[in-house]
Amino acid sequence: MRLRDRDDELRQKNKLVADVQDELAVLNLQLDVAERERARAKEETKQLVDRWMRKMGEEADEMNLANEPEMKRNR
Repeated sequence: MRLRDRDDELRQKNKLVADVQDELAVLNLQLDVAERERARAKEETKQLVDRWMRKMGEEADEMNLANEPEMKRNR
């Protein structure tokens, strides 16, 4: 009877260990996906900021060129 109880307990513990290992594998996969998504979003944000900064720089240059004759007149 005790031997059977011990065997049942061992089976339950082994099942619990297997369940925990499965859950750990799933969590590791989710973490990997989340890290890839974060890296993709970070790169996309960098590209958007670079494009915006380039556009703002071009607009500033255009404004400077447009105001250049006026600045020469004021001297």
